[in-house]
Amino acid sequence: MNISASIVNMPDFLRGVSEADKKSLQFMRRELGRGLKRLRKKFITEQLKGPPGIRASGRLSKGRNVFTFVKGDTHADLSGHIGISSLLHVHEKGATIRPRASAGMLYLKRRGRGSPKGGVIFAVVPQVVIPKRLHFQTLVNQEAPQILVRVAHAGQKGVEVAMSNALKRTVKKI
Repeated sequence: MNISASIVNMPDFLRGVSEADKKSLQFMRRELGRGLKRLRKKFITEQLKGPPGIRASGRLSKGRNVFTFVKGDTHADLSGHIGISSLLHVHEKGATIRPRASAGMLYLKRRGRGSPKGGVIFAVVPQVVIPKRLHFQTLVNQEAPQILVRVAHAGQKGVEVAMSNALKRTVKKI
């Protein structure tokens, strides 16, 4: 006894299999970008709006010195980057600012509106010590595993969506 089966519309289904890889990458890139933006926002609200971080104002408090981007055209190349500017990096690591001349002093000025050379001098000091106040790297290390789990689920969801669409196209033509 021979039993045979013919598969109808197999090319549509196979096209769905190839689209699953693209859809998975698309979903993963989107979720990675969202995760990095959530992390950026959390850093801005927790660390740039006052203690335990710094009390920033103007452009600094709006997070314009915190950047995120996602790159990669394949699953192997997919990566997300989040970073801070050198100005915030000084507050992350701490620094001591000394004058260039060995016997010089630092003149600290308030920013003056309208004057090109700055405002009024309010202090003359031999050096300025900026302590470690931001915890950017700690926050990234703490949040990264949750972001990666969500990215993995997004990749799985992308495959499910692509295969579901392929199955619908295949069944529709029967």
